[in-house]
Amino acid sequence: MWSEIEEMGYHRRDPEVLLIEAEVLGLSGKKEEGKKRLDTAKARIDEMGCHRWDSEVERISESLKRWQHGLKRILLLQESNTAFLPEAI
Repeated sequence: MWSEIEEMGYHRRDPEVLLIEAEVLGLSGKKEEGKKRLDTAKARIDEMGCHRWDSEVERISESLKRWQHGLKRILLLQESNTAFLPEAI
């Protein structure tokens, strides 16, 4: 999925997108890739300068909370749906 995004030319994604990607990777069990994404997001925020730090962190924090809630619901639904799937023939 990430390579498709990069192929479309989104090489400098916004910090909140990077944070969401980090969360998705972490929830998917790809902790090391998630940590790299998180570090990139932090660096991207640092590049914006201190004058924007507080407002940017607050905005990203709110976005991330909403995405985390949605992602957890999706994962729970996926887990419950796989419990009802018949075994492979």
